[in-house]
Amino acid sequence: MLVRNLALTSLDEEISADDVLRVMPQDTGERPEIQSLLPLFDQPLREARDAFEKLYFEHHLRLEGGNMTKLAERSGLERTHLYRKLKQLDVKLGKRGEE
Repeated sequence: MLVRNLALTSLDEEISADDVLRVMPQDTGERPEIQSLLPLFDQPLREARDAFEKLYFEHHLRLEGGNMTKLAERSGLERTHLYRKLKQLDVKLGKRGEE
């Protein structure tokens, strides 16, 4: 529904973070980390995706206590691919996640 409203009400060809803020309900009590993601909408898709993936893996790495096997299961990636992806995104690994 949000995307539909954005498409129908956007004043420009591209949807900006300001457009998203305008359409989103303001009294939702959103968490600050959600608000911090809004600048990603102003980036090219590849950069926004890389930034999101880095945040995603850092978040789940913390939740799993650095356990790469659990992170691989949670993310649906094989461990070898996961290590490559984390290196590509420059995600810092703690002692437990190091090879």
